Amino acid sequence: LGPEARVAAALVQSLLQRRLQRLEGRAARRCARDERERLRSRFERAWEGVATELRPGTAALEAARMRLQVRRDRARAALREAVEAPGEARFHAARLAVKRWRYVLERFAASEPDTDRYEQRWLRSVQETLGRIQDLAVLRDCITRMVAPDTPSEPTTLSAGVRGLLIDFEADRARCVSEFGRLAAAVAHAPPVVLEPRRVPRWGEG
Repeated sequence: LGPEARVAAALVQSLLQRRLQRLEGRAARRCARDERERLRSRFERAWEGVATELRPGTAALEAARMRLQVRRDRARAALREAVEAPGEARFHAARLAVKRWRYVLERFAASEPDTDRYEQRWLRSVQETLGRIQDLAVLRDCITRMVAPDTPSEPTTLSAGVRGLLIDFEADRARCVSEFGRLAAAVAHAPPVVLEPRRVPRWGEG
């Protein structure tokens, strides 16, 4: 970054640091001992008697398979839409769908240790890339509001330094979008992958 952009970055960092401190204080209050104990008690009551029923070969495992397939199909559709028509809303929807797919998959894999981990690793990469895209978009909007709160839609009113920062963010975001397209395109259009023990799914099949 040039000198003006570095000065702007220092200002933005200071503003964000103060905001972070306020959020950390709020999180600390919400995670106080009494609150944690209430949550633990609620979880134990809900979990009572359930653990003994969740064993391989039971109806619960079959239900998990069906849930996994539903989440996979929905995530594929969301990925396909984000690849074909990129945009903030579709990137966000794809990220949520991939997250749901991944979490169900991880719970399913916990009950079947032989399940291949390739799909989980791929989902983590997609989720991290989409998260980076969202973070940069949020940071861009946040900086615009902080520096020009009265005219957030008029970038010409921003200082040269802030404009330099925003240009840098957009370049970084463009790289992330390109990486997302590379990761997601083949899978979004591929038929559903049926996981089998010790089998590496071939994402480009079909």
